[in-house]
Amino acid sequence: MIDEDRLYEIKALLDKREASPPHPYWLIGEDESLCWKCLHAKMPDAEIGVDFEGGYCWESDGCFHCEKCGRLLQFILTEYGVASELAHYAEFPPEKFREPDLCYHLARVAYGIYGADQVRQFLAITRAMLGDAQEDDSP
Repeated sequence: MIDEDRLYEIKALLDKREASPPHPYWLIGEDESLCWKCLHAKMPDAEIGVDFEGGYCWESDGCFHCEKCGRLLQFILTEYGVASELAHYAEFPPEKFREPDLCYHLARVAYGIYGADQVRQFLAITRAMLGDAQEDDSP
């Protein structure tokens, strides 16, 4: 059985602590994601729809960071992206829910989970972060 109450508690904790990153932007014809500040520095007179697109987030297989300054940008994970992030955090578990950027990453995983197996994986990862010694509910 899955502890849905625990999942909601963790989502609420992440929501309180997560960063509020800006939307990604990109110049038309280029593949790099940029924050508004770096886009404007690169092309100060750029016009939306003519020189650049963005200002919203979309589904992706991974997270976005500004390719100039490294700042975290908004993203939504695909099913593959959620699975990849779960595998990453299972192999390299974070220690605590203190870093706002980490909380944003984990919240994207939490809100993109597909199915009971991924819920169990996520709860196991976050249980270790919280120092929770409860036994895993998985069969």
